Amino acid sequence: MTGLDLSLIHPALRARAVAALDAGNVEHFLIKAEHGNQHHLEIVLHNMLALQERGLYERALLAAWSGCRMNYSGWPTDTLRWMFGQAERDRLRACGEPLPGSGPFTLYRGVAGTGRRRRVRGFSWTDDRNKAAWFAARLPGLADRAIYTTAVTDAAVLAYLDAGEYGRNEREFIIMPPHRMERVPLKVAEAVTA
Repeated sequence: MTGLDLSLIHPALRARAVAALDAGNVEHFLIKAEHGNQHHLEIVLHNMLALQERGLYERALLAAWSGCRMNYSGWPTDTLRWMFGQAERDRLRACGEPLPGSGPFTLYRGVAGTGRRRRVRGFSWTDDRNKAAWFAARLPGLADRAIYTTAVTDAAVLAYLDAGEYGRNEREFIIMPPHRMERVPLKVAEAVTA
């Protein structure tokens, strides 16, 4: 069996991290990260083969993705696309919640700022336009707030996370970044009240 890379786990917690993983508890494995949840995805990447051999990669990937306080805008899109592409599709979908219908789904994504970290073509989308407006306006001082929309079939959804389950008050659809989308107006009132 492939060995684990525990370099991002606090040394005093490594034995407990391994025990958690051996018990199939990826969340307890990840929370042993030395510098908090911003390193969870990196732990998953460094341990991909070991997690796949244990049948835990998809759960770990989804736990790392949903557990981040901000986002993974600093990660290269190609790396994220590759990591999601390494997941067994049905298993990844099963790690989330059941889809809220059969689709197609009209989804929204709120963004702000400029440059590479703007991530218009991101992985996380919502079916709630007001929540997308909140994401566009949540960080003060960022320019060019916008909402984008796309439509996807149920087959395009990698995973769905319901609002209450992860305490984020949102319905998150994880999809591969879409090729077709359009910018929709973000009204001043939406940006203020979001």
